[in-house]
Amino acid sequence: MLKMVERYVDEIKGYRNLVPAARARPINSTTRRGAHTKVILLTGSTGSLGCMLLSQFAADPTISKIVCLNRPRNGAHEYQVKAMQKRGVVLKEEEWRKVVYLGSNTSQVNLGLDAVQYEDVSIITCPKLAICFFIDQFL
Repeated sequence: MLKMVERYVDEIKGYRNLVPAARARPINSTTRRGAHTKVILLTGSTGSLGCMLLSQFAADPTISKIVCLNRPRNGAHEYQVKAMQKRGVVLKEEEWRKVVYLGSNTSQVNLGLDAVQYEDVSIITCPKLAICFFIDQFL
């Protein structure tokens, strides 16, 4: 187990060159239309923690869009609703309008997304919150 942790720590340390560029990026994302918006990229939205986070993000009036990056499946919205119901989490109709689903496969190039989807995700992703937070823990 310790060897596995050490391997991941070494991998994370390899991201050092990303830190300066990530810190320079704004927290809010700019869409192709040029509007400045607060967008969240959420992985694992159908799990217990993911459902709770989705609920919190959807209720936040400063967030305009939540992109749920999950395993590819037909009926992603219905699956998400069932996962939320199972955990007693309810969203209002207007909150659901913020949610977008992308089927992803992390073992594939560009997460299994097409070029346009991947570009959108790379614009949304804020390494300041994701990668850099964890890198700083080990540097």
